[in-house]
Amino acid sequence: KLYENDMYKSETIYNDDNLSIQYESKSGKHISDDKKAEIISEVYKFINEENAVSDYNKSIELEEENDYFYYKRGKLYAKRGNNENALNDFNKVIEMAPNHSEVYNEIGRVYSDMGDNNKAYEYFNKAIEVEAPYEIEFYYADRAVALRRLERYEEAIEDLNKSIELNNNYAFGFNELGEVYCDMEQYEKAIQYFNKAIEID
Repeated sequence: KLYENDMYKSETIYNDDNLSIQYESKSGKHISDDKKAEIISEVYKFINEENAVSDYNKSIELEEENDYFYYKRGKLYAKRGNNENALNDFNKVIEMAPNHSEVYNEIGRVYSDMGDNNKAYEYFNKAIEVEAPYEIEFYYADRAVALRRLERYEEAIEDLNKSIELNNNYAFGFNELGEVYCDMEQYEKAIQYFNKAIEID
């Protein structure tokens, strides 16, 4: 079904007994099949995440002292940009499991997304302090992002070198080194690290 007015064109791109999806465009152009597939995929992902949050709510009602459910729900909230709820859940995990290194790292990521790099750095530090060796390279790399944004470039490089020392196939670490050297206007070095990240990825 397609209808138009002076500004918009609206097209029903998916319809079944349970769900109807419409897309509005100012351009007046029809939507490509690839674009339709992308939109439908995103809508179903959103619905699945909503259902997952609901499932974790029910699980928490049944086992309110289980930190796993708070952690998983917090990650979903963070993924969707619901930072306040994410932080509430993550802080609840810390109350129950103060040595949960992953949750400190997740809190750091939330603060990083919020632009509070000092707070992010504080929590990335905590994640490294309590240490989970199987995932430590990610913690160093995440802390390096906060350091770069704070213009503490030498410290960022130190963390990233540590990160790729622990995992020399960690493309994000090499890419972030490229970003640091870009910020420092050392472009030849930056290109070397970007190329290395591309090779791995």
